Amino acid sequence: GYVRAEVLVVPLQVMLMLVLAGYIVYEAIQRANGPAEIAGLPVLIVGSLGLGMNVLVFRLLAPFSENNLNARAARLEVAMDAAGSAAVIVSAIVLLTIGWAGVDLLASVLIAAMVAPRAAMLMRHVISILLESAPRGVDTGRIEADASQVPGVVALHDLHVWALTPSFVALSAHVEVESMEGCGTPIAELTRIIRERHGIIHVTLQPETHELHETLDCCELTDALSNHVHVRAG
Repeated sequence: GYVRAEVLVVPLQVMLMLVLAGYIVYEAIQRANGPAEIAGLPVLIVGSLGLGMNVLVFRLLAPFSENNLNARAARLEVAMDAAGSAAVIVSAIVLLTIGWAGVDLLASVLIAAMVAPRAAMLMRHVISILLESAPRGVDTGRIEADASQVPGVVALHDLHVWALTPSFVALSAHVEVESMEGCGTPIAELTRIIRERHGIIHVTLQPETHELHETLDCCELTDALSNHVHVRAG
């Protein structure tokens, strides 16, 4: 479905943030080279009002930003605005006290320097999700250890963990059980443990006995050897 829509939108938001950061620096350079004077008091008032609004919105977005990339990107944009407002306030104070106009350019460069690394980190996180890399914070060794404590479970094989979104993590694995008879009970218990202890929503487990696992491995090895011989013969 559209569960990954939020991931696809974030790169556009990141690009917009980087463009805005560059535009801020460009405008500051233009003002520094121009003859126009910057009025300190109006700038101070506008900057203070902007900072207050940014802080309020930043706090309101906090509960949603942990598991939602769009909210995280929006919070980053608000943080950029807040940093800009703070820089504007400092610039206005410097203009009102010592009259140094170069502080405007300096503040703009600092804003861009703060935004760029954060945007890059967010983009790297998005790329990791799109590539379906193992999500950070999921310990597969701990999952295997928990599985070994479930009665009726011998071991896990072919364990794969990936994220569709920051809040939607999926897992698939082959579960070696002592017996296929009544294996639904240990499979259900292991599924519950994975969901509750590791926060993985979508869990797909395939039960198999030791004999079946060995048979499948032998079949895969035979197929691989056959393909290898066929390639060499051709």
